[in-house]
This record gives sequence, C-alpha cells and structure tokens, in this order.
Amino acid sequence: MSFIDLAQTGNIDQLKKFIAKGTNINERDECGDTALHKAVQKGFKPVVKLLLANGADVNAKNQLNEVPLHYITTGPLGTDKLVKLLISRGADVNVQDKQEKTPLHWATEQNYYRMVKALIKKGASVNAQDNIGETALHIAAKEGYKSIASLLIKKGADINIENKHGKVPIQHAVHMKNKRLVKLFVAKGADVNATFKNGETLLHMAAQEDLIKIAKFLIASGADVQEQDKNGIKPLHIATDEGHEDMIRLFLKRGIDIDLEDEYGNTPLYLAIKRGDLDIVKLLIKKGADVNHRNNNDESPLHWSVDCVSKDHIKLVKLLLEHKAKINIKDKNGETPLYWANERGHKDIIKLFQNSGAKE
Repeated sequence: MSFIDLAQTGNIDQLKKFIAKGTNINERDECGDTALHKAVQKGFKPVVKLLLANGADVNAKNQLNEVPLHYITTGPLGTDKLVKLLISRGADVNVQDKQEKTPLHWATEQNYYRMVKALIKKGASVNAQDNIGETALHIAAKEGYKSIASLLIKKGADINIENKHGKVPIQHAVHMKNKRLVKLFVAKGADVNATFKNGETLLHMAAQEDLIKIAKFLIASGADVQEQDKNGIKPLHIATDEGHEDMIRLFLKRGIDIDLEDEYGNTPLYLAIKRGDLDIVKLLIKKGADVNHRNNNDESPLHWSVDCVSKDHIKLVKLLLEHKAKINIKDKNGETPLYWANERGHKDIIKLFQNSGAKE
C-alpha cells in the first residue's frame, strides 16, 4: 500500500514507518493529491497532525488546483474542527480551485453549515466569486439552503451581487420555487421591483413559471404588476402567453390594465388567441378586453383568430363575433379577416364570415 493510500486508512503507525524511511511527505498520486489531501478528506486529525509536523504542504494543489482545505468540506461531520488547525499552519482560507471556487463555495454546496461557519470565522470572504460570478449565497439560493443563506447574509454577504449572467441570488430562489428563501431575501432588503437582464422583474419570472404563491407574496411586498421589460412585456402578457389562468386572474384582481400592449401593440387577448386557449379568451373578454383593439399593424383579435391553429379556432371566431368584433375591420394592408381566411384556405371560417356579412 502506498504512502498516500495509507493516509486514507488512518494507520498512523505504518505512516510513521514510511516517514522514518524518508518518504516524500508531499508525494502525489495521479490526480495530484497528497497524503494531506486524503487525510483531511477522511477527517483523520491525528494523521493530519503527523503530516503537518513532518512538513506536509498545507497549500499543496492537485491538478484541479484543489488544496486540502477544499477537501475538508467534503469530509465527514466534525472535520470542521480541522479548519483551525490547517489555517494555523498557513492554509489560505480564500484559495481558489480551477473553477475559482473557494472552500466556502465547496462547504455551501455540501450544505455543511458548521463548516461554513468555521470558514467565515477564520476569514473566508463571503462575497468571493467563482468563474461564473457566483458567490456562496448564489449557491445557497440555488440549492435551497436557507440556514446557510441566512448565516451568509448575517456575516455580510451582498444580496445584490450579480453573476456573469446578470443574476442575483433571489432570482435563483424564485427559479427554484423556494418561497421561504424569497421571503428571507426580501426581509433582508431585496428590491421586489429590481430589474434584471432584459428588464425582467421577479414578477415576470413568477409569471413565467406559474408560481402563484411567490407572485402573491411579491405583490403583497410591493411588486408592481404593471412593470414592463425592455420589450414592453408585462407579467400579464407572460402569464397569458404561457396559459397560466390562475396567474392571469391574480393580476386582473390587482387592477392591471387588461388591454395593456407589448412592443408590437398586442394585448393579452391576442396572445390567448394565438395559443388557441378558448377558456382564457373567454375570461379576458368577460373582464372587458377590447375585441376591436388594433395592434401596430392595425390587426385585430379577429384577424389573429384566423391564424389560430387550435381545433377550437372556429369557436374563437364565433366568440369574438358574438362580442361585437368588427367583421370588416382592415389591417394596415387593407386586408380584412375574410381576406386572411381566403389566403389561408380556412373554408369553415370563410363560410362563417360570409354568413355573417363579411366583405373581402
């Protein structure tokens, strides 16, 4: 058995024999690990002390630039007690591996609360970022580790640090549907109306994922249901485009303008028609959606109903006509809904339009 393998067994007597014979205390295996890496990972404190006493390099890096202090975080419970020992011998608490992760990143990934606490106590930077710009708080938010997230914030972690994709920790919490963490971040000062990449807000994210409970909490905390992204898209547009009926009802209860337009002048009614979602179209019309609205191309909802590929397209057309949709309305090219139907060969719609007095 090699010297490095022995370090994993905790056989201190055999290790002493190797050392007495002049074995290189810092010899490496095929991955670049030393005996100290292995002993630390197993949590063998007597072995760690023996190796350090005989000159083991406390900051030795393997092929992935990982040092023994990184390995401590993956060890059994109780290895947090080794942090003080290694640091007292010169271990760099903020050393980074090839992914620029520090031991604190590693400990957070392992949900090792005591280790996180021990590392911070010994000077670990709570705002250190890895190669994608993530801090330990990003990781805690992504994994749903509330206790660690709370500890990190208490110790000065910045809740507004963006990673290289422009995301802050609370966005991870929303994406992971973790209301408890979202509430924690808001309680610690996160701005519920902050805008992120492309101008989206947390409410846009909640609408996209159909996270009713989180959306309700955000609104109760002051989130603006009228906030739009860089393309003029508002949460109601997203909820409609995704077919999230309960979310739509939530926004409508908050008094949002049912005919609000996106950058193309389309209202939620257009988006529901595009989906062929008869139930949502009925809901929007019942709540007062303008069936004769004109978008930037002067197209009306009735025009769009012709393009709907749903099996309910004829029902959508009938519904719009029943609610006084103008049958001869023209788009910017002078084309009526009947013209669209003829162009697309929708015989059932053509017949319905003709029987309803349509003119091409």
